[in-house]
Amino acid sequence: MKELTLSEIKNMDIRNIDKVNLAIEFANEVSKFYPCEPLFYVHESYPNYIDYVGYILKNEKCRIKIKYLNFGGKSSRNEYMIYLDENFKYIDDYSKKRIFENFQTPNKIHKLNEKSIRKWVDFLNKVYDYLSKLDLERIEKVNQFLNKIKDENIKWIDENRKGVIRKNGIEFFFEVNSNGTIYQKIGIALSEVLPNYENFKLLSDNKFSNEKR
Repeated sequence: MKELTLSEIKNMDIRNIDKVNLAIEFANEVSKFYPCEPLFYVHESYPNYIDYVGYILKNEKCRIKIKYLNFGGKSSRNEYMIYLDENFKYIDDYSKKRIFENFQTPNKIHKLNEKSIRKWVDFLNKVYDYLSKLDLERIEKVNQFLNKIKDENIKWIDENRKGVIRKNGIEFFFEVNSNGTIYQKIGIALSEVLPNYENFKLLSDNKFSNEKR
């Protein structure tokens, strides 16, 4: 999926131009209170067809988007949702949810106004700072672990994320999870080794090799 700005699609032969017009209308409505631009998403196989639209609020620190949640009719549950649109290396959805619980979230927006939008933008900037710092800490922790094992003969299952080291009949398995935690497991790698006394002696004397016996 490719992201395009309004200026980028102006000279394109967009088939569903009605979606563009509606997007401009919504962005203009938001911009009465806070600068907003529409973003258009097209699939590479159908470059002239707008698949869906997003709306980004002007902000120098990070990407913050807004969307309207319509629950039908003039329900008081209808609201404008403002959210952070950033990817982190080791911050998964569960981590984000737990972290958001530690912040005082602004009230939901049912009617657009500048004060409410700015509260959300300021709030999400603070959340972004916190998440960025936490992500860097987790990246450093993972890098330290990978540097410790870099000279080992690693059989990678997933490059720089999951692998196995086998040495002297011992197997070390590791997996870097999406939140930066590292699962580690030590086991005996003897599936192809005869269970005899000779191999037991080699293992117990730390003289076993990975060569088949």
